[in-house]
Amino acid sequence: MPTDYTKPTVTEEDYAQVSEIQKWMKRYVMLGLGDLDDFKRDMIESVSQDTVTVNNLGRVAFVPEFVKRDQHETSLTKEIRIEYRDSQYLGKEKDVVEGVIKILDKRYSSQWESYNYTAVMDGNLVSFMNKFEHPIGAMKRIKAKVKSQTKNKLFGANETRLNYVKLYKV
Repeated sequence: MPTDYTKPTVTEEDYAQVSEIQKWMKRYVMLGLGDLDDFKRDMIESVSQDTVTVNNLGRVAFVPEFVKRDQHETSLTKEIRIEYRDSQYLGKEKDVVEGVIKILDKRYSSQWESYNYTAVMDGNLVSFMNKFEHPIGAMKRIKAKVKSQTKNKLFGANETRLNYVKLYKV
């Protein structure tokens, strides 16, 4: 062991998080492994084994992050399905759009070195890219042009894709 190594101590918070992760992973078992992609199926099989092999160590280590992302995506899908199912397009292509948005989701794209945002404006879904990181839940004033009229990837609701986006404080 290196001289600067300190052995981790397990806390009650760690046990609570493990319990929540196990509860969340049970839903996949209940759904049946037939409906899952290979990555999720392999992860569940790795976690359900009594011992962890070197081949499964990466999957097991990724489980807390996977559950965190999966919980966020599930709640976002539910929110879009319930709150924004009647989303309408905001104008035609090249129309100028102005208003206040609430950011619902962000994902970083290393290919474009930008964040891809999903937001809502007056009850209608919009998506756009921006180089700067803005927190989920933030309210911003926006001025942009309509790039295209698309469908939301999580639920299929109408979504307006924006371009030339300028964000301001509310």
